[in-house]
Amino acid sequence: MKKLSKIFAVVLCLAMVLSVLPVGVSAATEKYVEFTVDSLGLGDQSYSAGTTTVDGVGVEWIQLGNYGDGIQMRDSEKNGEWRTSMFWNTSALGSGITKIELTYSDSKDVTYANADCEIFNFGNEAKGDAYSTKLSTTAGTKTYTITPDADTYTYFYMEHDLKYTFYWKSIKVYYNDNGSNGGSTPAPETPAPETPAGVSIADGEYVIVCPAYNKALSSSKALNEDGSASFYNAGVDVTVSGSTVSGHGDAEKWIVTNNEDGTITISQNGQNLALADKFSSMNLGEVNDKWVLEDAGNGLYYVKNSARGNYIEWYDSYSNWSTYGTINDEALFALQFVGLNVQQPSEPSGPSEPNAGTGDLSVAGLVVVMMAATAGVVVLAKKKEF
Repeated sequence: MKKLSKIFAVVLCLAMVLSVLPVGVSAATEKYVEFTVDSLGLGDQSYSAGTTTVDGVGVEWIQLGNYGDGIQMRDSEKNGEWRTSMFWNTSALGSGITKIELTYSDSKDVTYANADCEIFNFGNEAKGDAYSTKLSTTAGTKTYTITPDADTYTYFYMEHDLKYTFYWKSIKVYYNDNGSNGGSTPAPETPAPETPAGVSIADGEYVIVCPAYNKALSSSKALNEDGSASFYNAGVDVTVSGSTVSGHGDAEKWIVTNNEDGTITISQNGQNLALADKFSSMNLGEVNDKWVLEDAGNGLYYVKNSARGNYIEWYDSYSNWSTYGTINDEALFALQFVGLNVQQPSEPSGPSEPNAGTGDLSVAGLVVVMMAATAGVVVLAKKKEF
């Protein structure tokens, strides 16, 4: 009995010691981010390209449609040009993606079994392809799961590979979270870092140009394939020669005003160019209407939204202006502000003093000469200054 008591005492002591040792980092929790027509902000009755952030996860796409039946994807040819739907994340997902769940539209049926109709790539950089797999549909089945060969890939890429159109109600991406990402159970919010003051230009009226493509930023909207207005700003062909620009209209004239916090506003007709809390398109009168100028060299600037961090870019692949979270091609983001009516700061004038030997006076920067003095009235005339 004494021996058992001693063993019990040792075990009890060990338990007490372990109870006060530091607790290790717990295993990452699984979260998911859900992509739908609404969360992506896809425009009605159109296919589009764009970027946005959903629950803290940045994503980008081309050729995603919304005609009322979910996220519409295609892979077709028109006028010699292929229109292929692609979708991927631009910010890492936790410590790794565990699976992707896809749910088909409530208003559509999966009528056919289609082999290898959706391509999925996984990696540790945007659009990486360390592991690739394909989805095959089964007639009558509306929910599918894609599982990578490891749960350490932080990026996914999805591409439609079938001439028939698909309609996804929901695309859920599950991932292991280390507390730094968003998702269905977001981590506690921390204050965003203060945006540093940018470089400045003089207040005034400008045409904003992407010089690599000679496109000016317009407040008019670019047109969709069917002729309807898109969500994205149009680009207008202009010619820049030195400090002058031609080819623009009133919709391409912007008033730039410096703010006291180091940001600028870019406005037309009393409304500021801005971003909404979601989506990559710019509009007049939205909430996030302050911008920061960053020096791009050679008299050019990167223009960054101070609230969301997106940079204005000429999206040449789709012939419209948009915004994006990172500068991935300097030629698309480096912009020129061509002045039309710029308020240069005036230098203070000194006190008026007689010019020695001439009797001339210098008044507020003008040189005048005394011509006559009659009945106490001094008559002044402008004198040419050399």
